[in-house]
Amino acid sequence: MAYETYQLKKAELLQAAGLSLPSSSFSSSFSSSSPQQQQQQLDAIERAAREYIRDEIFGGRLLFAIVGTAPSSAVVSRMIREACEIPMVDGYGSTEVRREGGREGGREEK
Repeated sequence: MAYETYQLKKAELLQAAGLSLPSSSFSSSFSSSSPQQQQQQLDAIERAAREYIRDEIFGGRLLFAIVGTAPSSAVVSRMIREACEIPMVDGYGSTEVRREGGREGGREEK
C-alpha cells in the first residue's frame, strides 16, 4: 500500500508542477528546461513524495521495519528505506531456521 501511495503522490506532484514522467512526453514547461534543471525538478518531486510517505503515512516515528510475511521486492524495500530513512530487515523464511541448542516442540532439549 505504501508503494502505491508513493507512486500516486509522485504523479500528483508531477501534475501540480505541470510535468510528466521522464518516459512520457514532456510538457512545455518541462521541455524548456535544461536536462540538469529537469533532473533537479524530478529529484525535488521524489524527495517530496518520500517525505509525504514518511511523515503523513507512517507518522514520521518509525525506527526500523521488519517484514516476515513474504519476500519484499527490491523496489519496495528501497522505497521504504529511503522514504522513512530507516533500516528494513527482511525476515522471510526465518521461521525455518533454528538456533543450535534451542527448543523444539515447546520442550527443552537434553
